[in-house]
Amino acid sequence: MKKFQLFLFIGVLALVSSCKEEGCTDPAASNYNDEADKDCCCEYAEPDNFTLSFKAVDDQGNTLNMNEETVDAGGRPIQFELFLFYLSNIYLKSSTGDEVLVKDVALLDFEEGVPGSITAKIPEGEYTEMRVGFGLDSVYNNENPNDFAPGHPLSYAANTHWGWLKYRFQMVEGRLDTDQNGSLEKTFAYHTGLDSLYVERSFPVNLDFSQGDLSLELDLNWNAFFTYGAQPIDPAVSNSTHMANEYEILLGQRFANNFASSAVLVD
Repeated sequence: MKKFQLFLFIGVLALVSSCKEEGCTDPAASNYNDEADKDCCCEYAEPDNFTLSFKAVDDQGNTLNMNEETVDAGGRPIQFELFLFYLSNIYLKSSTGDEVLVKDVALLDFEEGVPGSITAKIPEGEYTEMRVGFGLDSVYNNENPNDFAPGHPLSYAANTHWGWLKYRFQMVEGRLDTDQNGSLEKTFAYHTGLDSLYVERSFPVNLDFSQGDLSLELDLNWNAFFTYGAQPIDPAVSNSTHMANEYEILLGQRFANNFASSAVLVD
């Protein structure tokens, strides 16, 4: 009888053990399984080794402080109150011609002064070019914001979707003292969008990821939003675009081109 009880106990124990679900029980692992009760096979992602940060500057390289007065290229007091924009299709191109995705879509907001940074794990090797999309290409721009969780840059929670006009690529607002009398009486608001306003730029880089972690900074010269190219924009006159008519679409095109052209990549 005792032998029978012993065999029964061993059988039950084996049955219980066999019913345990194997999996990684470490929350820090990339393949963590919260239903596993038998630990095995944990995998850990390699840490990111590349950082792309951002800064808004003037012609002299001074950092823009939101909601604080500064001076535009014409000497007029100006203040920025909204500075929000999309970047997409950010790639690094290796010396062998292979491209590595850094970030698919990013929504950057200068409201707090620094919009954060983008990090990525880049395979070891030498890289000679970075490609950056300003705005959203036709694929991303035609996405349905309802298909994304609230934390995603394309979700409705980002408050950047225009409905039938799709996403807003750049949203820059502020006020200007046109007659320099101490009053920032003139408002400006540039909200751009449409598939045709997506702009891609390529920047030469010299990155060797066999040397450890690396970083770059993308500086946006806000003065160039208004002064770049053959058709400058005077925010005292052409002060608003919401892509509502032909004139605003043309103004939005100029602003989007100037915005992309204002970017400088520094290491």
